[in-house]
Amino acid sequence: MLENPTESTSTRRKSMDPVSQVIHLEDLPTPGSRFELQELLGVGTCAKVYAALDKQKGTKVAVKVIDNIAENILEIESEYGVLSSIGGQSLIPEFHGTYLHSPKNAKRQLWFIMEFCEGVPVSDLLAWLRKQEKTLSEEEIAALLKLCMMAIHHLHQNDIIHRDIRASNFLLSPEGDLKLIDFGK
Repeated sequence: MLENPTESTSTRRKSMDPVSQVIHLEDLPTPGSRFELQELLGVGTCAKVYAALDKQKGTKVAVKVIDNIAENILEIESEYGVLSSIGGQSLIPEFHGTYLHSPKNAKRQLWFIMEFCEGVPVSDLLAWLRKQEKTLSEEEIAALLKLCMMAIHHLHQNDIIHRDIRASNFLLSPEGDLKLIDFGK
């Protein structure tokens, strides 16, 4: 099939966008220079998460950068639905919005901007304790499990199933607060 020589590259790119009933990609704002990506916090199956500075508000945020939008549209819609409906409620990070970033010479990226959660994944805490040849006490395990179950219960009350419950998706703050993350699966 021959390409239409009068059709611009950007027109062809827009026509190849996945059809989403949830997120209208062409209507999304661009992040521009508002967010300054800093250290890489984690890498998942379809995204990378960075700490970033929101220069407009002067606050630290988390930015989930998704490169392959078309290949991951179902996960994107799922996570967007959860974050936009219950983000910021008990045990769930606050959601600040979605942006479409078009880097030079690269595919477009979808950016989810969320609350930056201080702390570590529970899996990292457990690995560190193992290296130190230490364990959590029964009381600490009970308190941690109670918070995990409260987060899962909160989702279920909102008719949401997480589908990827594991220690690495629970962040524990230095103050003992817990946040459940990663709603894309």
